[in-house]
Amino acid sequence: MKKPNPRKQILMDLLELIQAKRLEGYRPVLMMDANGDENYDKEMDHDLRKFIEDAHLVDHFHDKFPKPTRTYTKGKKRLDRILFDQALLGNTEQIGYLGTHEGQF
Repeated sequence: MKKPNPRKQILMDLLELIQAKRLEGYRPVLMMDANGDENYDKEMDHDLRKFIEDAHLVDHFHDKFPKPTRTYTKGKKRLDRILFDQALLGNTEQIGYLGTHEGQF
């Protein structure tokens, strides 16, 4: 009996959902807290990278701002992701993250 891998399973389930919704004409936008990867280009978690490629999603924020961006209050990692369908690239007017102090009341 194999040990379950919840992180891998959720990525597989999301991929299946995205593929089904695309067949219905939807274009996905996925926002996620993707703990596990350190450096986007060098050490991104293999399963996350494969999911992004297989789902035909883009990380437009990283494309616009390739310099490492901290989205974790207590560290220097970028944990949060905004991924969306490649067809939406031309429709993006702005993309970014609010600082923690700007999003909390």
